[in-house]
Amino acid sequence: MTPTSLALARHLAAEGFCVIPLLRGGKKPAIRWKRFQSHRPTDEQLVAWFGSGELEPAIVTGAISGITVVDCDSPGAIAECEARGIRSGLTQRTARGLHLVFRHAGERNTVRVDGMAGVDRRGEGGFVRAYPDAIAWTREAVAAAGVAPPSARDIAGRRTIIRPATMAGKSRSECFWPPIRAGVTR
Repeated sequence: MTPTSLALARHLAAEGFCVIPLLRGGKKPAIRWKRFQSHRPTDEQLVAWFGSGELEPAIVTGAISGITVVDCDSPGAIAECEARGIRSGLTQRTARGLHLVFRHAGERNTVRVDGMAGVDRRGEGGFVRAYPDAIAWTREAVAAAGVAPPSARDIAGRRTIIRPATMAGKSRSECFWPPIRAGVTR
């Protein structure tokens, strides 16, 4: 049986996840949600948002909920993550692919994780839609999932590749931030 939006939202909130409402059938928040990166909604807000069944729950990622999610948008993206050793025991099926859930370790949002097409990361400053599979999410399950492997998260001091669209006509060293200086490696 599929949980109602309110039942799923209440379950997730009881497990310590910060829940916000999305417009039905999409990924657009139904409210201004940025304040929920640092404040949790009340049960009264959950009832107001989800009681009618017209809105769907999403989970704010990052420190407030303690999770980082690697979003694989296609079967090919899932296979690429598998091939690179990016796996989690805590997942949820999405409309097009799979969410791999990890314990948050300071990661930010990133498009094209490690250069992989169709693989994004939702960390601090992001959210993911809560599909019915999320009813299995618990604090213990997140702890058991561990942190994302290095290829799926930022590592302190690691250079971050700037998006390919901004690289046209630039040397390799100009495509990294922080810039690589002559004789200095990280």
